[in-house]
Amino acid sequence: MSVVPAVQDAVIRVADAYARPPERPDLFGELSTALQQGVPFDASAWFATDPHSLLPSAPGRVENLPASGWTSYWEAEFNDQDVLLFRDLAHSRVTADSLLRATDRNPERSPRYRGALTVAGFSDELRAVFRAGSVVWGVVSLLRGSSQPAFSPADCAVLQTAGPSIAAALRAQVAWTRPVSLHSPGLGTALFSPTGGLVALDAGATAWFHEIEGSHAGAPERRTGMATVDAVVAHANAVGNERARGPSFTRLRTQWGCWSVLSASPSRTPQGERGLTSLVIDRARPSQVAELLIEANCLTARERHIVQEIAHGYSNDEIGRRLGLSPNTVRDHLSSVFDKVRVTTRGELVALLFSERVFPSSP
Repeated sequence: MSVVPAVQDAVIRVADAYARPPERPDLFGELSTALQQGVPFDASAWFATDPHSLLPSAPGRVENLPASGWTSYWEAEFNDQDVLLFRDLAHSRVTADSLLRATDRNPERSPRYRGALTVAGFSDELRAVFRAGSVVWGVVSLLRGSSQPAFSPADCAVLQTAGPSIAAALRAQVAWTRPVSLHSPGLGTALFSPTGGLVALDAGATAWFHEIEGSHAGAPERRTGMATVDAVVAHANAVGNERARGPSFTRLRTQWGCWSVLSASPSRTPQGERGLTSLVIDRARPSQVAELLIEANCLTARERHIVQEIAHGYSNDEIGRRLGLSPNTVRDHLSSVFDKVRVTTRGELVALLFSERVFPSSP
């Protein structure tokens, strides 16, 4: 067996193991180790993504990348003039490709290459999105320096083929969450300049940054949590500069298991000039976490409607009348929902999907 099929199989085995309980802590670390055996790289950035905004979430893993380059890296991601953007791969038949191939071996066409990548000494980038059906659950950026050859079509094919398995593993990490009561920081607000620099933050934001990054919050070497903050702020700044659309938010499960929502919005001065960008961090509302869990557990449209009716307290007979279904059909759909989310009663279902806190399940 050649190296590429062997490493592809190894990556898929890692992903498949993480798609089954119990939950394990280092999916991206094991994927990175397996991939290096046949697709070597000098640096990498792996992120789970919010399936609704495609912005980075958690878990995340960054290897051999300088913290100072994240702002310009994400600014380039939201630049319509750049190539090989994650959002384009998300809607493409090709889910993994290299920068040199995408630019016909003229990487200077890419603002990302001219900025963050060149400054850090990289000559090629392989990007992939991890998509299950039409939903993206994660992304990766692999980077090689000038001493390495360009990424080959075979290298890209490894992640193209393994992508659905990795997406299934990331989706499973969300699907296995369970409600537990636990303290979390209150509402926090931080202000950023139009270029992404931190200007001010309150006590709540300070607490959340520590929650996101642990004891490393505020240290010179920022890790994956602050890269997520950079991405949300960069998207909001791009919206303010009319280079991007849509909400600038992501839902993030912190290292202690607390689900939070990071949401940013740009402002303008009374004279119409760009003002500061506000980042608000707070615990996720039950409905915001429920959206993720419903998506992660692959509920059908009909099953989602029935779950919503159950949350409002309707009986099977009432749900049937409201949705034009027989009681037996409602029971069949409800049985399917119970199997998918691994509960046995209506009370457990409502507690799981609409509780005040949602945390990882016990092994």
